[in-house]
Amino acid sequence: MGFFDDEVENSLDEMFDFNHDDLIDPGERAMQLDFIFRDDTKSDEDYDDDDEEEYSFHSPVDDFLLQTGVTREEWSLMDEVQQKEVLEEAGIDPDELDDFDDF
Repeated sequence: MGFFDDEVENSLDEMFDFNHDDLIDPGERAMQLDFIFRDDTKSDEDYDDDDEEEYSFHSPVDDFLLQTGVTREEWSLMDEVQQKEVLEEAGIDPDELDDFDDF
């Protein structure tokens, strides 16, 4: 038994007694305290704008929807006539679109 070792007293101690010697050494205690007091929330500083572009999925359909201001869900609930009206309001000619049926 080391000078800084503590005896296992509860189930949380048991969870961090990695070597199963019924003692919590300073390393195991540090991991236990980190687990208890860790702040899992991220601040704005933790996010990098460059990473967001790298991992975002963007398709040609999204380009049309961004121009029209309509979400994918709204688009899927519209019939073909409403979809053509929305595209025309955004300045897009629906007759020139090859992928109009793929939306």
